[in-house]
Amino acid sequence: MEQHIELDTKISYIAGLIDGEGTVLLSLHKYKNKDSKSIYQYYKPVIRIYNTDKKMIDFCKEVFSYGFISSTKTNGRKHTIYHFSVRKKNDLHNFIDKLLPYLITKNKQAKLLLKFLDNNDTKNTEVNKLLAKEISELNSWSD
Repeated sequence: MEQHIELDTKISYIAGLIDGEGTVLLSLHKYKNKDSKSIYQYYKPVIRIYNTDKKMIDFCKEVFSYGFISSTKTNGRKHTIYHFSVRKKNDLHNFIDKLLPYLITKNKQAKLLLKFLDNNDTKNTEVNKLLAKEISELNSWSD
């Protein structure tokens, strides 16, 4: 039986999943042009939720209708790990805008990712290096 749940409740639940089971990343990627042999570096933003419960991951996709689902099963693991990822710029901006009021532990990372999206430049610039470094430091575990 389908329960009627308000959209704000669903979005706040997904924000909790990101805080606990997700990651906010801005990672540097390298692309080698085969013709010119030059290497192009660019930053790629992503928000991803991980879980072994596929229903939970499917729920995220149903609520937002964008993003994509993938899975991995590594050697020695009993369960498949499912991922819900949002990468496209407009989708990611919309995703963060809706989640931001509810994010607690990943709030600062999400705000920094918004800065990256708003500056409209994926190149390996000093500004992007600093944003990526700050997000990475916020994501690091400390004792």
